[in-house]
Amino acid sequence: MLFSHSLISSLFLLATSSLAPPPAWPESTTNNATVHLEQQIIRATGSLDGTLFCGNFATGSKATAAGLLTDLDAGANGKISHSEFVNSAGACQRVTCWDTTGVYVCNDESQSLTISGNQVYTAANSVYKLCCRVDYSGLTYNPGISGQKFIKTGEYNYNVIISYGDCNHPVNVRPSQEGGYGVNAGCVGGDINVYES
Repeated sequence: MLFSHSLISSLFLLATSSLAPPPAWPESTTNNATVHLEQQIIRATGSLDGTLFCGNFATGSKATAAGLLTDLDAGANGKISHSEFVNSAGACQRVTCWDTTGVYVCNDESQSLTISGNQVYTAANSVYKLCCRVDYSGLTYNPGISGQKFIKTGEYNYNVIISYGDCNHPVNVRPSQEGGYGVNAGCVGGDINVYES
């Protein structure tokens, strides 16, 4: 069953009301594109552990992001996996960066938040695995990466972003203020699947 464009727009606005401006709507919508967009909205709003958005910031490099994630992964003995990152209320912090790619943590709480590198890895890995796919086989990805994963539990309320990062900027520059559009390859596609990580 197809929903009308206005219902899809309403669902999308409801899901993104507390975020940065949503990505632009496609200029023309075919039945297949409408169904795909509709599935993304329904999957995003029904997420088990937080909403995932793909392509909403300037892109970083997918190849570089893989190394940054390894540094955050306790299972891989990542060099900053046991580091603790403290964010003041409402603040964002770039926790790792290389070349033109950064991983950020943004505190959605009204008080200070301390999380480990491995907690950042868990959310960032969802962005890495599920955003910017060229196809849906799970095997082919775009060389650009951009996405944001929200984590909302009884104990934590934060989001993690992989996107463009200028490692020469201060760590408290928000990804939305970094610029960097067109520096890395774009983000095309994204399979928001709530049953994977």
